[in-house]
Amino acid sequence: MRIQADTVARQRRYAMLRLRLAMQRMIAAELGPERTLARRWVIAWSAAIGERRFVRMGYDVTDPTRLS
Repeated sequence: MRIQADTVARQRRYAMLRLRLAMQRMIAAELGPERTLARRWVIAWSAAIGERRFVRMGYDVTDPTRLS
């Protein structure tokens, strides 16, 4: 159990780091296309963190019927 908890914590730290880097890139972006790409990465990493949280809470985010 301890190894699994360490793995989850490490994955969460990595996702948070990537989200932070994506936010910095979006803030520093000056051109429209660069800003759009950075925004997509921010959304992707945010979703990854949220989905991981819901999976741990017992929700299956891969279930297509969850939205209906």
